[in-house]
This record gives sequence, C-alpha cells and structure tokens, in this order.
Amino acid sequence: MRFCGGFSVDERHWLQAKDRSRRSNWMCHAGVFGLFKAIYQGTGHKCEPNHVAHLKETLSEVTHAMRISQHSVRIINGKVLYLFKIADQLNSKLDILGKNLNRSLNSFEY
Repeated sequence: MRFCGGFSVDERHWLQAKDRSRRSNWMCHAGVFGLFKAIYQGTGHKCEPNHVAHLKETLSEVTHAMRISQHSVRIINGKVLYLFKIADQLNSKLDILGKNLNRSLNSFEY
C-alpha cells in the first residue's frame, strides 16, 4: 500500500484506516437455512444486514434512463448519418458542376 502510486492520498488513508468497519463474514450470507449464520453469531460475532433499500426502484429508473439515452443516441446518429449523406451528395454535385464549368471555360478560349 505504501508503494502503490495508483491511489490518491485520501484513498490510501481510507484503505489503511483502522476504524473502518469490516464486511461481514461469508458465513452470515451463506444460506443453508441460516445454519452457518446461527453458528457464527453463536460464537460471539455479529453480522451486518445484507439489505439494500429501494434497490429495485433504483435499477428500474436506471434502466429507463439507459433506454431513453439509447433512443436519443440512435436518433442523433441517424440525423448525423442523414446529414453526411446530404453533404456527400452536395459535394458530388458541386464537383460535377465545377468540372462542367472548367470544360465550358476551356472551350471559350481564344
């Protein structure tokens, strides 16, 4: 940790802090009808709750926002592609017009 240059000073301080609460043991969340959790708590340890409030609603809002973002990107990319096609056609027609003008000016030379 002392020699790693990828962390900022604040991150390094947070990672080395002794008062930071540790995560619960795997026995707290192992399942098996709560048998491992009961054994772990029976030996004097404590488990943190594994519940996250409003997780489904948050994920639903995030997916809705991602859907809107994807739709917007498709519309914008479609419009940009349409503008490129128009610019390409305009460039081709101007190129033909320039060649025709050059030919007509060369034919009127004295």
